[in-house]
Amino acid sequence: MLTSTAMTARLLSTFGACGIAGSSAPALAQALGTAFVQYLSAMVLYTQDVGAAGVGQSFTPCAVSAPGFGNSAVLGAALRGIMTGVGLVGTHAPLLAEAVAQGFCVCCAETIQFQGTHTGVGSGAGVGVLTQTAPLLPLLQAQLAANGLSGSSSSQLALALAQGVSGFVTAIPVTVPIVGASGPAPASGLGIGKVL
Repeated sequence: MLTSTAMTARLLSTFGACGIAGSSAPALAQALGTAFVQYLSAMVLYTQDVGAAGVGQSFTPCAVSAPGFGNSAVLGAALRGIMTGVGLVGTHAPLLAEAVAQGFCVCCAETIQFQGTHTGVGSGAGVGVLTQTAPLLPLLQAQLAANGLSGSSSSQLALALAQGVSGFVTAIPVTVPIVGASGPAPASGLGIGKVL
């Protein structure tokens, strides 16, 4: 299950592995970990379902349903480009992009579960993408400020991370197996789920 404690710990670990140290590293990991989990927990998974007629449920780990979440190279490249675009070009910027990408992706792949209800399909599969219900930027800004990290660099970082992470997360296809009471007739339907 995805928690801010797990995300914060994973980010702090990858910060250290990528050479991001200093007195503000724990506060940064806490701010990002909390904001990322708030964002992901509010997302909705809408799926197009096919299979046998009925009503079904899905409960699947991220590593099985959305292996794209583990692709930190894609997120890292996006973050490096966006950080440069917003003016974060110091020597630590690429290291921070890599650390955030690795920490975010590993934590998501290890801890996220998708849970859903599927009307019309009792057994089969659903395919969809996560839809954001609230933007990431204000969550990042609030958490950075709450953790004592403010100023122009924090604003630039929040903007870059919001654009990069939001674009990454909403582009990953999610496939969930549907199980439940079903009949012999083929059917299609819609599913709705959430991130746990």
